Amino acid sequence: FAEASAAKEPSKGSKLYIVSDPSQDAKKRMMKAVEGEGMPRLKSPFEHGNLFLILDIEFPTSLTAETQSALAKLLPPPKHKVSAKEGDDDVEEVTLKEMDPLTSYTDNLPEKSAEDE
Repeated sequence: FAEASAAKEPSKGSKLYIVSDPSQDAKKRMMKAVEGEGMPRLKSPFEHGNLFLILDIEFPTSLTAETQSALAKLLPPPKHKVSAKEGDDDVEEVTLKEMDPLTSYTDNLPEKSAEDE
């Protein structure tokens, strides 16, 4: 079942697909982050913070190929289909991480200059 959980078009003009990791434990709610794909930093528009995702999804523990096929017939088409292929020149693979939003915020604060003091 390779479909994107979400798709976002960052200001850089590229598409960002969020694809679930089948090796992760099935949890109801989780927060993940994509490092460097968030909003531009204050006073540093070419540096980006982190993109935080709060996922509230119930994952089955396992699905047979037959069950996957039956579900695909019952459900509406996916909102986001992955159109990029792994290995394409314009595809960059990034990793979702467990990340504390407060730590991310403090790590990305602009450095104080002499004018700010």
